[in-house]
Amino acid sequence: MEEQCPSTTEAAGEAPTVEEGTLEDVAVTFVASPCQQNIMDASQQGHTDTQSDQPFTDSSMHTPHPAKSSEPSELSVDTLTPSETSSSIRKKGRGPAKGLKLAKRAQETSDGKLDIEFSDMSDSAVGPNQRMFVDEVVQQMRVHTPLNVKKWAEVPQEAKDNIVSGVLRRWRVPDSPLRRASILRLANRRYRGWRAKLSKDYSKYDNDEDRWQNRPKEVSEKQWESLITYFGTDEFKTISDRNKENRSKQKTGKITGSKSFAAVSYDARDPVTGQQPNEYRTWLLCHRHPDGTWSDETARQIYERVTELITQQSQPEGEPLSPSNEDELFQSVLGSRPVHLRGQRRGLSQAQKLATVEVQMERDALEEKLGEMKQKLQEESAARTVIQAQLQAESAARAEMEARLQAESAARTAMEARLRAEFMVALDGIRSQASSSSERKKARDCWTPAFSEKEDH
Repeated sequence: MEEQCPSTTEAAGEAPTVEEGTLEDVAVTFVASPCQQNIMDASQQGHTDTQSDQPFTDSSMHTPHPAKSSEPSELSVDTLTPSETSSSIRKKGRGPAKGLKLAKRAQETSDGKLDIEFSDMSDSAVGPNQRMFVDEVVQQMRVHTPLNVKKWAEVPQEAKDNIVSGVLRRWRVPDSPLRRASILRLANRRYRGWRAKLSKDYSKYDNDEDRWQNRPKEVSEKQWESLITYFGTDEFKTISDRNKENRSKQKTGKITGSKSFAAVSYDARDPVTGQQPNEYRTWLLCHRHPDGTWSDETARQIYERVTELITQQSQPEGEPLSPSNEDELFQSVLGSRPVHLRGQRRGLSQAQKLATVEVQMERDALEEKLGEMKQKLQEESAARTVIQAQLQAESAARAEMEARLQAESAARTAMEARLRAEFMVALDGIRSQASSSSERKKARDCWTPAFSEKEDH
């Protein structure tokens, strides 16, 4: 559904790009305006909506009518052919999204976000949450994108950044250049589809007074005024005529309705290996009914021509061709445009594949650089560990030395105290001896004169 492209690109006010001229645009898209809802309610009852619901196309495309949703959904569009749009009974579109299902499921998660998968073959969203993811992108686009510009390229970058930020807040999507581009490409396509629907609303009435009275509810008066002015210009009419001519050159239509090629390929992946079918096999799933009938005669002719080439190439070796060789032959029959693969339509462009390869190469280079940085960090960590061990050893040695010095200092202090004590004892002894000697001398000196006097007598 993500790749469902509104064919009425003239209503978007943009010149057709290579992408817009692809086979995806066979079915003319249409969203019922609010004034048509009551008329269409009856035809909507009793149908169920699946991820592969199909658009209504005219009888020349032999495309089966889709099953419609029995539960509220968000911001997808039903596709109707010109013949159906002119019919008095019209099918009801899904209507504006309220985001209730997304909000309910998000509340059940720990971080308030949901997961979304992207196809390995393209940057398109796939998986069980694809529809809600697409609706979220569309809802953010309608909130932030102005209508008073002529084309998506004129939408301010701030508005585009707000769209991406709004999606990232509710989805677990890597904030990478590749995924940002994926979101904005989807927003771009749905923006053109929205303008296409508004152009149809404009064309329903012959005068501006009636157009003002039937202004779409989701469009402000200021924006509706700018659209009325632009839709009435010769510039817009020229672009519209050119886009109609481009659509008239489209040849085939797929049977899977709004379900994208990427989603078809994803759902058809091998249950064991997870390998998705190649481009040619995916194209077959989108153009051949289970009973073997084809979406149209052109698709059958393409198949027969590719089968003939595959048979010619396979006969010399006696073995089936590889998927890549099948794709080469398939594209040789379809003709590969410089930017877009005609058979695969949106989501499988050569440019996107190259961008994916470039991103993968950048990722590999970053991972290699990250590995080198991790190795360097590990080496530095090991070196730091060695240095820390050395520092710890030096610290232990220093502590041991300090302890030894303290012990030696204590021993020296004790020795000094002991020597001082011994010195004082010795000094006291010397003093005592000196005192005794002095007293004896005095006594002797006193005794000697007395003895001398006795001799004299």
